[in-house]
Amino acid sequence: MTESREHRRRPWHAIALFFLAPLVGEYLLGNQPITALPSVLLLAPMYGAGALPIRELTRRTGRGWPTVLLLAAAYSLIEEGPVDQMLWNPRYGGVDMGLAYAETYVPALGTSVALVQDVLSMHTIWSICVPIAIIETFDGDHRSPWLGRIGLAVTGAVFVGGCAFLAVAQYDAGHFMAPPSRLIGAVAVIAVLVVTAFALGRRPARRLDAAAPSPWAVGVAAFGGCSLYWLRETLLPDGTAAWVPVGAWFVLAGVFVVLCARWSRSRGWGPAHHLALAGGALLTYVWLGFTHAQDLDVPPGTALLGNVVFGGGAVVLLAAAAPLRRAPLKRPGADGERASDAAEGGDRRGREPAGGGRRSFGVPSGEGDHRRQAAVGDEECRARPGGPQQHPARQPHPPRLDQGEQQGRARESEDRSEVDTVPLKPDDRLGGSVPPELLGQVEAVHEAGSAAEGPVCLDRGVRQK
Repeated sequence: MTESREHRRRPWHAIALFFLAPLVGEYLLGNQPITALPSVLLLAPMYGAGALPIRELTRRTGRGWPTVLLLAAAYSLIEEGPVDQMLWNPRYGGVDMGLAYAETYVPALGTSVALVQDVLSMHTIWSICVPIAIIETFDGDHRSPWLGRIGLAVTGAVFVGGCAFLAVAQYDAGHFMAPPSRLIGAVAVIAVLVVTAFALGRRPARRLDAAAPSPWAVGVAAFGGCSLYWLRETLLPDGTAAWVPVGAWFVLAGVFVVLCARWSRSRGWGPAHHLALAGGALLTYVWLGFTHAQDLDVPPGTALLGNVVFGGGAVVLLAAAAPLRRAPLKRPGADGERASDAAEGGDRRGREPAGGGRRSFGVPSGEGDHRRQAAVGDEECRARPGGPQQHPARQPHPPRLDQGEQQGRARESEDRSEVDTVPLKPDDRLGGSVPPELLGQVEAVHEAGSAAEGPVCLDRGVRQK
């Protein structure tokens, strides 16, 4: 594919992410019925125009998924904080939120810890990270920007407009406005998340000498962990304190952060694992949508139809993406996303010494080591006052010779005309081919014996086998 076609193709990825974010965040979850599908045009300016700048700014600055996660968390607090104010509105959407989250309410925060956990989980994982990971699967160069500067600026303006529209709509519906102290506190936390996201370095993390699990294992773990999050209260016995699920959330989130951090630094980690993580989370919303749709104000048949359509679409999307991400990810060295042994092996081969000898490709390890040692000896010989000398033919294991063969080899060496071939006899110095300052050294070499197994470095008198 030519560069121009590739450039024209990338805006389609941006458009796909623009609409996939609200489809996953609202419709697949079961919060919106299929009859409200046209409303995606009203939700996309906030969901899609929020996910797209997060992806673009992260890739443009050469950062990775930790930055995406922190920016997605900031987006979560923007949407449910200053925009629609669900974090503080006790009657949000006509639901008694104050009663539902009363047991974990913290007066100093003006909201419930459990509610904050739900907001961060839903929007960080499913509204932002899952759509980004899935759409990037369809891009062969997933680290390149999809939009130019103008497109990014327009997307930012659309996001601001979408947030303003939702804020006005929510205020008109309930006439609720949080105290300024709550808004200022939320803005401060959002700012800390954004600054931290871009303060993360772009250097690669230290690789681990361990193999990454298979993509199937990663996908199963993601599906199990996400399902456990949604079932954590159901699995606990009746009468369990409300703070127990809150503590379980921190444990589950910490376990997955540690696992993903370790897996991503292991050998073989690549795009297939990214898709597996996103796919496991996406399939969690498929079964969860069937339970949420029961509470929609539509006929059961209509709710079920929406679950089947959106759930089937999610499965088809994953099936289409899976064949595209079977190869390990090759990351640029500056970006830090070194993710496969092949990439690391190529980097190591590229760092082989080029000045002292040839790089050995496709040879046994012992022979390669011998050639590197010979290259070092070659450099040492060149650095001596005797002038440049050609290293002998490199043999990993020189054959042993009897005395007669050794003498014959010595006579053949005497017939060579190159100055780097020794031993030499004093009467071989025809035409001053040996510099006067080396005559004594040559004579000493000759006196030591003419049965050397190989050529000798003149200035050292040591055989280089």
